[in-house]
Amino acid sequence: MSCLQRVYASVLLGWILLLTSLPVFGVEVIELWPGEVPASEGSKVEPIYDQVSARPDFMVLIYPAFLNQGEGNTLSDELVVNTETPPCFLFVAADDKHVNSSYVMARALADLGVPYELHVFLDGGHGYGMRDGNRAAETWPRLCLDWLNDFALGKR
Repeated sequence: MSCLQRVYASVLLGWILLLTSLPVFGVEVIELWPGEVPASEGSKVEPIYDQVSARPDFMVLIYPAFLNQGEGNTLSDELVVNTETPPCFLFVAADDKHVNSSYVMARALADLGVPYELHVFLDGGHGYGMRDGNRAAETWPRLCLDWLNDFALGKR
């Protein structure tokens, strides 16, 4: 993977982490856009957050954990997957102790006809990020970028 590809993948991962971490810090989407933004004297730009969907266009789940529950490996109660769920890219290693989370999510998406792509590598463990020397870590960013490029170009 080239340096530019690593930067692109790092920025993508950082953006995903930032957006998914906002609730942890008590930030709601509505707080990101103030009620009024002064444009010039005597005029206002009205907020548009109520006119734009907050639904993401896609999901990227890299070694997801805690998505399943119980003996039957069902989707956790707090997760809502329906026909409005965005397409999803999943990547996990078979030796990850949370590998069933990926299988359960993929099954839920498949049952509803939501497009997804699931990659399961033989080994790699959990939490490998984008480290050198780990085949899963070195591979998932390229696969994800390919999926995003195909998806963005309407090939999927």
